[in-house]
Amino acid sequence: MEDPDAPLIIGVDPAGSGGDRFAVAFRRGDKILSVIHRNKLEHDEAVAWLSSIIDEHNPSRMCIDRGSMGQNIVSALRNLNKKYANIIKGIDFGGTSRMKQATPGRSGPWNRRAEMYGDLKEWLAQGGAIPDDDDLASDISAAKQKWRANNDWLLESKTEMKTRGLRSNDLSDACALTFATREWFEEWSKPKRATGWGAGSELKEVV
Repeated sequence: MEDPDAPLIIGVDPAGSGGDRFAVAFRRGDKILSVIHRNKLEHDEAVAWLSSIIDEHNPSRMCIDRGSMGQNIVSALRNLNKKYANIIKGIDFGGTSRMKQATPGRSGPWNRRAEMYGDLKEWLAQGGAIPDDDDLASDISAAKQKWRANNDWLLESKTEMKTRGLRSNDLSDACALTFATREWFEEWSKPKRATGWGAGSELKEVV
């Protein structure tokens, strides 16, 4: 399956020096190309890693969760380079969903995290492709859906998941963050065309 000809959107779920994974997801159109992670990153290491990812892959947007150490990373990257400032978007997982902002009286996803997971699962049901990875599949289905009295819904927190003996679903959070933006990009960096023996016309995303 060739990589889709679509803008590259990167989702980033930061994590500090604890046990959670600092996860980064790469999506073009109807395909999540890969999800990578590192552990126990300090602030400066995280900034250097993400800046190198932007330089190498030239995404149209990088959406970073502002929770935990995320806000400081967003600020540091924006101050490093004007190019980074134009690409990076800080996302508040706990912020009011777009749907609730537009139609407060209707029931629906309570916050941005619930809304982005709803978009991710709808995209999967419509044929979206993810890497064949057991940890990622487990992450996507790990968080329970919770209902409020007015029928708004949200997902249980990572703290609540850990009380059930589950690790933080960092990999799927990074994937969900690729749905944080609904923008039209007139131009974008195309997937790299594979070269060498037997490459043919296949497009290859190197991550």
